[in-house]
Amino acid sequence: MAKVEVKLLEPTQEERTFAAFEPMRWAELKASGKPIYIGTLAATQNGNACGCRCPSCGEDIQAVNAGKHASHFARPGTRGMFFRHTSGHQRGDCGFLAAKLAALHLLMEQGEVDLPAPRRRHSHLGVSGQVYWGESEGSRWRGQIQNKVWLDDQSAKITLDDGKVVLVLLRARSEISCDGGIDGIITIEVDDPAVASWGPQQILDRLKLNNGFACWQQHWEDDSLNAVAEHAAKDKAEAALDALPQGLVLPDGLTQFQKSETILHAKVKELLSEAGEFHAPGMVRPVSRLMDDGSEAETTAELDSEYLKITDVRLEHRLKGLVPDVICQAQCSCNPDNPITLLIEVAVTHRVDEAKMEKIRSAELACVEIDLSWISARSQRITIAQLKSEVIHGLDSKAWIFNPFINDRVRAKSAELEMHDIAWRAEREAQTLARRAEQQAQTDRILWLNECREEHLLELFLRVLRRSWEGKAGVLRVDDGHMIEAEDIAAQLSLRGFPCAQEQFFVSQDGLLSHLDELQRSLRGRWFGDRLRGLWQMNRDPEMRRFITLGLLMVRVHNPRLSTEDKTLLDELRQTVAQNVRTDNQAYLRPKRYDALIARLFPEIREALNHPFGTMEPFEEKQKVIRNQKRLQMMEEARQQAHKEAQKHKVEIARDRAMVKIDDFLTKERLSRWVTDASVTSLDDVLKQLAVQRLVGNYLRSNLDVVALLTNAWEARDKRLNFRSWFEEVGGADLDRAQLMLGALKLAGLVEK
Repeated sequence: MAKVEVKLLEPTQEERTFAAFEPMRWAELKASGKPIYIGTLAATQNGNACGCRCPSCGEDIQAVNAGKHASHFARPGTRGMFFRHTSGHQRGDCGFLAAKLAALHLLMEQGEVDLPAPRRRHSHLGVSGQVYWGESEGSRWRGQIQNKVWLDDQSAKITLDDGKVVLVLLRARSEISCDGGIDGIITIEVDDPAVASWGPQQILDRLKLNNGFACWQQHWEDDSLNAVAEHAAKDKAEAALDALPQGLVLPDGLTQFQKSETILHAKVKELLSEAGEFHAPGMVRPVSRLMDDGSEAETTAELDSEYLKITDVRLEHRLKGLVPDVICQAQCSCNPDNPITLLIEVAVTHRVDEAKMEKIRSAELACVEIDLSWISARSQRITIAQLKSEVIHGLDSKAWIFNPFINDRVRAKSAELEMHDIAWRAEREAQTLARRAEQQAQTDRILWLNECREEHLLELFLRVLRRSWEGKAGVLRVDDGHMIEAEDIAAQLSLRGFPCAQEQFFVSQDGLLSHLDELQRSLRGRWFGDRLRGLWQMNRDPEMRRFITLGLLMVRVHNPRLSTEDKTLLDELRQTVAQNVRTDNQAYLRPKRYDALIARLFPEIREALNHPFGTMEPFEEKQKVIRNQKRLQMMEEARQQAHKEAQKHKVEIARDRAMVKIDDFLTKERLSRWVTDASVTSLDDVLKQLAVQRLVGNYLRSNLDVVALLTNAWEARDKRLNFRSWFEEVGGADLDRAQLMLGALKLAGLVEK
């Protein structure tokens, strides 16, 4: 049967010292050896009358204040009830053992018992040397005590209502000697010596199912609890990949890391076998080809990631000189009917080297490497959950060492590039041939156009233009099968002296030629509608109105039968055009640049086109005459102006020369300033002088107004003008006049005599 042991821990030195000062309230009756609480003694049992001894040292002890009324303890300085040694010396072990006996006694005295839940721990030593602990816990139990027996002073045996027998001990023993009917052993762990001073209710409260004092040393469920704890410890080691899988035998001499790596490979195999699937990574391979035109085309061959169905997973199976970490059979979408052999390499510290990689590729075996090198960089071990995530579902740590199907994709992509190259080459060759054919056709067309008669060329020109005006293709198949476009004919006509054939205003759908052709056909044919519609359209368009005379010429030549209303409108239009032409209104005057080609296209009006009426020619002649007249007039005006300038220049030269003479004259006369201190103080006094009056009469024959001269001089002197400047300005360049002026000024006393 399972045993339940109750441990009794030995007190520490600190606990012993503390207990020596803690009063004891529990002792042992000398007569029966049973524990007794001091609060149960009567007043007559004080002192030695209590008949008690210390359960630890065996010394007689005395009861103090036993049986006293509660009012006694209310007095100041009064101590409570307690036991004391007769020698007066209480050791720490005394209170400690008394507390344990009290707990055992109270447990035995109960009618029912609360048994705590048993707990068990078990360890498992990992391959790495790390210890993993597992725990298990049973059920709590409460039951009636059917029988109890004291075995000795420190142990007792109780029988529960379900028949189980529990041995209760006060302290641990090296060997427990008991009969074979013990189901459990409980040790009472009283590690606080102060319990010796507690009352019964305090101790009973600690004896409940709270594992306070009572602790299972042996239990009837120990086997199952130990098995659960052992399994939990092993699970922790397995979760940390530190447990040796079942059936795996490690060779001797392996390092700690080699052992861990072998276990890791075995766990990978186990996970793959259980999952039955493997998330294979995608793969991208660049593909390029040097194309025929010298360029390099690039593309990629790709395999998408996918879940492979795997079977027959084996660990480190030797194959063709290789010992892969894991080998299995895999079913993939590239070849769903035939499973392939898949190698899985698990890299922790060493990746697949070049030699092994070459062997794998030479054998054309599919191989994926799972890079778990990050494990060595972690302070903790990888867990199974992490390993499963990386091995089964993860993609970031996986890469193909060799994939036999990528080569098929590469070949397919290379074939696509080759087909593109062939197609491009054929297309380029076809384009070259087409260009050559077009060039030859163009050469033939040009030769045909060069040799074509002008009348035939003009007739084709109108035909192809009519097709384009009607919204059809502007191309005609002509003699010898040549395809001739309107642009080809227009270019040829331009070379033959008709450059207007390439002008959009002339050849477009709403152009001048379109209006004239429509008008001609309406006038020639059996037209039962508005025969002059083309003419009215030309008159409404300001640009076309300049060429309205062409339409009028065509109407006059064909002389159609018109209604009275149309005749009236036509006459009004003719009068309007004639009046505007006579007044040189340029809105009705046409340039003759199109007349030559129109005369060839519409020969019926060729002769009428020779008449200049309605063209810009008379107007331009008039403008030319006017411009010439203006030019001659401007030339005459320029000549006259030049003559005036020459004459003026001559006068200025003569004047400059005379001025030099006058200047010399004044210098010779030593006259350079006014006389400011003259005896005559007013101009009237000067003019009243007889000499001056005579001088006025004498100078009349010389056309010199003496009065005006003296008046001007008097004012100039008052204004303090420079004498020489004034004299040259008034006298001019006439030396004779200057001499007369100087004589008058001297006579008047304005200058020195």
